[in-house]
Amino acid sequence: MRKIGYASEHSGTSVREQIELLSAAGCNVIIEENEEENRPVWRTFLQEQLQQRDQLVVTSLSQVCDSLRDLEQILNICHQHQIVLHALSENFSTDMAAGAIVANVVKSVAAAERRVRFDKQRRGILVAKQSGQRFGRKPKFTSEQVDTIVSLVRDEQQSIAETAKEYSVSRVTVWRLISNAKKSIGSRAGA
Repeated sequence: MRKIGYASEHSGTSVREQIELLSAAGCNVIIEENEEENRPVWRTFLQEQLQQRDQLVVTSLSQVCDSLRDLEQILNICHQHQIVLHALSENFSTDMAAGAIVANVVKSVAAAERRVRFDKQRRGILVAKQSGQRFGRKPKFTSEQVDTIVSLVRDEQQSIAETAKEYSVSRVTVWRLISNAKKSIGSRAGA
């Protein structure tokens, strides 16, 4: 079982001080991160180099996560691979009962946060639709152009292939425009 320390520029403590703290905590391997943005060494290490039953030690959880979601992902990876995570400044360890409870609370709060975010998004979309907001790609044709395309084909002035070529679209698009026009005429007649 390896005891691996992680030191980074991301925390308020210098890398040298962190290395001293990690060495004092008994880490036999210490990974250094000198880049503050995106933590590329950390991400690679977490995804590719950690092994089952490793112990991962950080001086602070803020070194490895910026949000509750980040922390939840890290805790999930540690749990899946039976990796013990220790955070020295928070006196947190996933192998202690209190650490397991905190990990479960973090996961529950993160799940609740996702539900709240999803509900807000859904309500926002509903309000936007009610106010006439359209989603998706802008229509390629105006309603006048659609009427022209439909009448050209319906009145047999042009074939579907000729119309598609003239308007620089596929034949399927022309078929879809005609089909949608028939549906809208049918729904207006039934109203």
